Amino acid sequence: MTLDEFRRLLERPEGETLDFKQVDYDFAKADQQNEFAKDILSMANTPRDGDAHIVLGVRWNPGEGSTIVGLMSQRDDAIYQDAVCDKRVSPRPQFQYTPLAIEDRQVGVITIPRHGGGPFTATGDFPGLQAGTIYYRRGTTNARAVGDDLRRIMIWFADGSRDVLGQSPPPAW
Repeated sequence: MTLDEFRRLLERPEGETLDFKQVDYDFAKADQQNEFAKDILSMANTPRDGDAHIVLGVRWNPGEGSTIVGLMSQRDDAIYQDAVCDKRVSPRPQFQYTPLAIEDRQVGVITIPRHGGGPFTATGDFPGLQAGTIYYRRGTTNARAVGDDLRRIMIWFADGSRDVLGQSPPPAW
């Protein structure tokens, strides 16, 4: 993640592949670890063509756009990786934390690349996470996949196709 790439993220609204967080996750609290895991799972399971991002240290408002507020400190990528350990999530989605300094403020970007290997789920029941549930992004929120959304996610993981709903069914014999 370069500063130019970061600036381009700031120009975009929140959505299925971009989430702004004003403050960092507080991993001393179990519910924050679960929230982080759910955010990662949701981004990793959302059908898309490119990477998804969680931007820390930036406030976003639909009327004003993004505002850099900064983080109190930076963390090592290993802290984030440990929060989504194999005891909490399986299979484990790939992601990377990149610390950046911009406008004399510290920010961080978690990048979740588009990759196969999913769907990704929680391994057990935790507050805010249910074992085996496939979470994804619906607009700017994390949601449980059911029905057509679940089918769309499974097809995306199987063959990379995103727009499977609305297509005509194959002709009958």
